[in-house]
Amino acid sequence: MKTNRKWLAAIVLAVAGVAAYSAVGLFGGAGAVAPPTSVQIAFADDASPADAALAEIYDRACRACHSVDGSGAPLTGHMADWQARETLRGGMQALLRSTRQGYRDMPAMGLCNDCSDDEFLGLIAFMKTGGA
Repeated sequence: MKTNRKWLAAIVLAVAGVAAYSAVGLFGGAGAVAPPTSVQIAFADDASPADAALAEIYDRACRACHSVDGSGAPLTGHMADWQARETLRGGMQALLRSTRQGYRDMPAMGLCNDCSDDEFLGLIAFMKTGGA
């Protein structure tokens, strides 16, 4: 009888854990963030960092995913999505770690093997705010 209770408790905890993780977006993006508006989608398509060196890196390593709605990557300038991901993962350093190590469909180093941490942080800050 004790064994059955242990198994039941384990199953209940597992189901509760999956539900909790789903609620905060671990299995489906950033949780309950509103999808981007048509204005945000158009902005992401045209956005580029003011810094020429970051703009070159963004164009070759970031734009292909972060300017396309539905790619699974947070859109450049969709601040609510970026903020949810930053909160979920534990801050900017955690986003940097995800960039360096890869996360889900994002390859390690985000297609920029020659980028420094400062460049990655600049790119993340730009994509998060859209340069605002």
